[in-house]
Parts: sequence; structure tokens; C-alpha cells
Amino acid sequence: MAESIFDFFTREAGQKRRRALDDAVGGLLEYLTPPNLRPAAEFVAQSNPIQGMSDSMAASGVVFDPEQTAEARKRAALDMGMEMAFALTPAALAARGYLTPVQGVMEGLLGGSPAQKVITDDIVERFTQPGEVPVMGSGLGGAYEMIGSDLRKNMGNEPSSREITGQNFEGKGANFSNMKAQRSSIIDDHYSRGLLSTEMTPPVPITYNDLAGKTIMGLVGDPTARKTVTQIGDLRLENPVDVQAGAEFMDIYGYASARSAMSAQLQEAASSDDAFFTFLNMAEKSGDFAKHTGEAVGEAFRAAMTSNSNPILRDKIPMINEKIRKIGVSKTEKVVDSNGNEIINASGNPKTKSFTVYPFENFKSVEDPNYMAEYIASIPTGSDRAAFIKGLDKDALQKAGVPNIGQIRVALANPDLIGRDFLSAGYRGFFPDYDKGLMDTTDDIHRTYDTYVEKVGPSYTLDQGGGGVPANLLFVDKAEKQRAKGTGGLLVPTSPDYKQYEMSPEASKQFMDDRAVEIADTFVEIEKRFGRGAALRYADELLSGGRISGSMIDSARKANAPGIY
Repeated sequence: MAESIFDFFTREAGQKRRRALDDAVGGLLEYLTPPNLRPAAEFVAQSNPIQGMSDSMAASGVVFDPEQTAEARKRAALDMGMEMAFALTPAALAARGYLTPVQGVMEGLLGGSPAQKVITDDIVERFTQPGEVPVMGSGLGGAYEMIGSDLRKNMGNEPSSREITGQNFEGKGANFSNMKAQRSSIIDDHYSRGLLSTEMTPPVPITYNDLAGKTIMGLVGDPTARKTVTQIGDLRLENPVDVQAGAEFMDIYGYASARSAMSAQLQEAASSDDAFFTFLNMAEKSGDFAKHTGEAVGEAFRAAMTSNSNPILRDKIPMINEKIRKIGVSKTEKVVDSNGNEIINASGNPKTKSFTVYPFENFKSVEDPNYMAEYIASIPTGSDRAAFIKGLDKDALQKAGVPNIGQIRVALANPDLIGRDFLSAGYRGFFPDYDKGLMDTTDDIHRTYDTYVEKVGPSYTLDQGGGGVPANLLFVDKAEKQRAKGTGGLLVPTSPDYKQYEMSPEASKQFMDDRAVEIADTFVEIEKRFGRGAALRYADELLSGGRISGSMIDSARKANAPGIY
């Protein structure tokens, strides 16, 4: 019996069924379908073998007819989507990137699937938009699932920079959550799904030697992806959230930020030798700043109020509301004397003082399923939004049924960046377009930032299958200055290191002379041949000294990769 089942899924059997289907309906399709609707109906025929074909074809005639009303198209899209989704064979789903071959076989044996539901919803959503009738297949991103075991496998077992240096380390991905009880399992327990973006083109692989004689500039970015999230855990999002990405933004446009910051970056790049921007990976919670994270939290609250599996507990609502109102935001301000003049400290910098404000005291109640989404959308700044989201990541709130903030962060993340060392470089990069200069964003481009710089040509990657070069190793001149001051420059970046990468375009750049190229390329080569642990030990040896000499490079690489040197 088992043998006959698997025989059904062989390539030869599939080809026979395909030929029979073509013979049965090929001519009929063309005969029954008007010329202007044949491309759409042909897609349905290809995707929908036999069962439900006639119904979905009939519905497609309405969907793709510009003479029909929007409401008629909407109803027809729903009918078409349902018929297509439930009639799609595993092979058709897999061929279009919705399922892996294994998923295709299993779902063919076991019945309906989450992927089918995603496809149906996506079809309906796309064809209910006003204006031009979309071309079927042109904008459909493949359905995906993020499953904890897959994420764990993708991260691998290589050590982190914190492990190499003997610092406290709770495990890769642990920092997606503030709660200690969750940190060890936050990745393994994860489930989310949605639709992948079709906007991106794959990056072009290059080496650091390819950048010899050029200037690399660091651009910090959060680890969120470019995709649409439809479900997080058990929570089905009523309004899917479009995640607008950190690194993958480079695959489409370039880099987005506030206008003042973007202006400074572009000005510094223009004064440098053939500048190349590279992505520097920020920490797990850095995406809290983005509007799409706030939207995901709001939609999760909306779903949680009506969830049967993990609802917000009604008797806990007063407590939840009160804790939200008491979320504090830390602020700093310069200290001045009685005449209003800044007071300068011993290091020569303005003296500052810290204090806490409570900007969310006007919060009403989570009882209204729509209120949280509306409230987060009204928060005026990214820093306040990040503080608000972090304030929800508390044990007492989680036990009361508040959506799991750590899991929301994971759901929005780019899987390639989960578990990646803080401020690792090279995952993405691009050459900026000076001719176009500063560009205004739109909501479709990026809802968080108002300005972006476009790339010239494709995006690039320097990873070569690894986890990226530590920032302080790549930006060797900056790191040497930090070590000389005693404020950083080591394998694990310090807060002063990060501030320079984030706020100082002049400090966070490196002219790729022979020494810089040799240091970075050696790291990549060691990682490829001996693993990331050996490469990080090589980096740690170099970054533990002062100015890095050729003899130091030679000694460090021999110590950590003797087989190739």
C-alpha cells in the first residue's frame, strides 16, 4: 500500500496525469475563455487540476473583468481563491514556492494545509483592491512558515563572540525576550507564517578583495525581514502586517533613515574614495523602533481579544491597563548652570542627567480589540514606541494573556539574522546613487523613516556562507582608536563602539588598504575552512592588541588555521 502511494507521486506518474489533463481541458479552455481573459484562466487551469476547475474559471472571468464592480470582483475572488486553494495539488503548490516538496507530499496525504489558507486569503486581498485588475501570478509571494526547529537548525552550533571571550551568554536568539523563563526556549517554541516579498533580487557575492581601494561605511540596521506576516503562534492577524526590513531593504532600494542622519551618511560617502555601504546587524530588540513592529503588536492584541486558545483574561484587564500606564521612558538632558550655560565634565563632554517620564498615562483599555492598534499607531516617536513595546514584555502581563512580545519579534525577523553576532558586517551592501541624492519615502517604501538613498546596481553580500566579519575587525582603524582610549575596539562591541557606528559616519568607515583587506579576507577564509569558532579566535587575538601589524596577522591566522598557512 505504501509503495503504491509513493508511486503516485513519482515524476513519471505526474507527467501522465499532466498529459491527461492537458488532453481533456486544453482545447476547451481556449474555446470557452475570451481572449482578454485567457492568461488568467490558463493560470487557474495550471494550478487547479480537474476538481473545482470549472468553478474557479468561471469566477476568474468576473475577477479579471474590468467592467465588473469592485464588490462583484471581491465575491468572485473569494470563490476563485477557495476553489483554487483546495484543489491545488501538492505538486502545483511546491512548483510555485508555496510548499517544499516534502510538505507537498505530506499535505497531499493528510489533507488541507495552512499554506492553502494563506494562498486563499492572499488571492482575495489582492483582487479586492480598487483600480487596475492585477495580473495573476505577477505579485504573489510564496507562503512560508517559520518553525522553531528549523530556526534552531539554521543558527547552527558555532560559538558566538561572547562565548569566545568568556562573557555571559544565554544562547543564540535568547535576547528576543526580556523574560528569563522564555529565553532558552523562545526560538524552539516559535511558529509564524505569512507571505514572502517578491520585490527583492538576490545579492551578488563579492569578496573584501573586490573592495580593495574603496571605502567601506557601516550602516546599522535591525534584523527584521521584508515579508507579510499573517499569523504568530495561535494568533491569526486580521490585518496582515507588511514588514519593511533592515538588511533586505538593500535588495530593493538601498537604505532608509531619518533625513538628518541619511544626509550626513551620504555627505560623508561623497567625500570618500568610492564608498560602499555595508549592513551592521543590530540587536534582537532593535526592531521595536519600527512602525511595523508596533502594527504587529496591535494586531496581535486584536487577535488575542477574540482568541479561544490563548485569550487575554477578562479579569486581568484592569491590571494590564494600569501596568501599561506606568511604563516609563528614560530621558536625558544636558545640565546647565544658573546662567543657562552647559556644564562640562572632566572628559570634556557636556554633563547630562537622566530622568523618567510616563507618556502613556492616558492609555484607556485593552478591552476594546481595536484600541491597542490605534494607540500604538498614535505614538509619535520611534523611541517612545520601542519603550512601550519593551514595557509589554513582562512576566505578569504575559501570564494575563498579553501577546508574547518576544515571539512577535522573532516572527518579524529575517531568519538569516537570528542568532547572528551583534554588529557583524557584510550580510548586505551596496554602492549609493549620488545623482538621485536623498529620496522621500512613501508608506509602501518605509513607514518608519522619511528618507532613503537608492543603490546603484545590485545589492551585494560578503558573507560567503558565514556569519559576517566582526565590525571592530573590519573597521580596524576605528577599533584601534577605541582600544587606545580604553572604550572598546574589542571582539564584542561596547556601547561607545555602537554609538560611533550609529551616529558618526566619519568614524564608522574604513579605507580598504592592503592591511584591511588581508584582515577581513583571512577571517572569511578561516571561517569557511575551519568554522566560525576558529575565525572568532583569530579576530579576538588581533583585537586584543594595539595597532595590528602584518606579523600579528600572520601569527593569529597560523594559530587558528594552521592547515592553510
